[in-house]
Amino acid sequence: MSEKPHILIIGTGNVARHFIQFFQRAHISIVGIMGRNQAALAELEEHYSLPIRKDFKDLPALTMVLICVSDKAIIDVANTIPAHLQGAYTSGSVPLSALQQDNIGVFYPLQTFTHGADLDSQTIPFLIEAKQINLQERLIDLAKKISSKVELADSEKRFQLHIAAVMVNNFVNHLFALSKQHLDKQDIDFELLHPLIEETVRKITQHEPYHCQTGPAIREDHETLSKHLSVLDGLPKEIYELLTKSIQQLHQTK
Repeated sequence: MSEKPHILIIGTGNVARHFIQFFQRAHISIVGIMGRNQAALAELEEHYSLPIRKDFKDLPALTMVLICVSDKAIIDVANTIPAHLQGAYTSGSVPLSALQQDNIGVFYPLQTFTHGADLDSQTIPFLIEAKQINLQERLIDLAKKISSKVELADSEKRFQLHIAAVMVNNFVNHLFALSKQHLDKQDIDFELLHPLIEETVRKITQHEPYHCQTGPAIREDHETLSKHLSVLDGLPKEIYELLTKSIQQLHQTK
């Protein structure tokens, strides 16, 4: 029988806020929140009825400490956690070997978190790693209480996934921003592209992205490519040229 978990959250940003929502929906006890941003702590305390804690004293037995801070702050925060407590950080790019202590593992949600977004934790992959077997088992058990997609992943696998995640999320979002900027200059509504964006995403969830490629680059439609490039300049033009070259090279080598 799995334990009834108690969670202490360190951090006040988007990741922390979403974890609060995930745990509360799953009726998992959050025994407190900690952080440096006093205004954010006060807002979370009021909105979610959570106690603010200043230290690790008087916590319930087997409290799990969840570190939801920036990558550069993880090691410093982890060093403050007493040895008798177990915890985990939520980053995909910080290797477990960067931490000296054995009582801290990894509880990585492979998702982007935006303030105000209503996410279903059951659909989010949770990647787990720990040096201690019992900590690994506790983290798996906790993840399964809020997600249907839980698996072990060492630091190398998470690192490679994080690279791919940057490409499919951050880079693609940047292309959306450049597209909107281009249309704004022409006084054209970006929302006209929404159905195309939705269908593009739908297709790559059903088929291998390689086989979903369309457009003038793969067709070797040089006339259209030249017309597009003639009205672009600066970085957008360079990006268009580079991605065209990448598409053509990929489909020539397969």
